[in-house]
Amino acid sequence: MPRRTVSLAALLVAAVASAGEVTVVSPEAVTSGTLSNRDVNRIVCEDGDINDNFFSEEKGAIVSNQGKNSFIKFRQKHDGLHKPEYITARNEFYVVCAGQVY
Repeated sequence: MPRRTVSLAALLVAAVASAGEVTVVSPEAVTSGTLSNRDVNRIVCEDGDINDNFFSEEKGAIVSNQGKNSFIKFRQKHDGLHKPEYITARNEFYVVCAGQVY
């Protein structure tokens, strides 16, 4: 069976500088990575299209798939008077890439 990989690319933007972080994961292996709670995060399936995503919507994630790409954005709380509150809770994402679960 060929080994398939998914790249988890989280674009992390700081106030002064920006840096990119890429984590490569294997199917059926628990892998931790860092996602931005302010910017859009991108997951890339290198071996085919992303078939589906599973995650806890109540934790504030919005996910959209387009071919080999999955984009994750976390909602912000706005009350109109104060600065926005950003999601800080841990979250789990299961991505089905080319028929394999990551």
